[in-house]
Amino acid sequence: MYGWRARVGHVAPSRLFIPCPRWPTIDDVVLLESEIGKPVVTSCQAYIWYALKMAHVKETITGYGRLMATLA
Repeated sequence: MYGWRARVGHVAPSRLFIPCPRWPTIDDVVLLESEIGKPVVTSCQAYIWYALKMAHVKETITGYGRLMATLA
């Protein structure tokens, strides 16, 4: 998954969405965000965030990207 940057390095996105839930990406979110300086969201991460938000969970979640950090 992480090798995509070498192939599209010339593109300057405002954010990155990774749609496929079968790609093992959760460990790469923080690394990608720090490298491109933009938010990175995976589909599974978005589902989890939404479920936690609907359950009114207000915990500090670190190490999984900017989106998860917004729950607190």
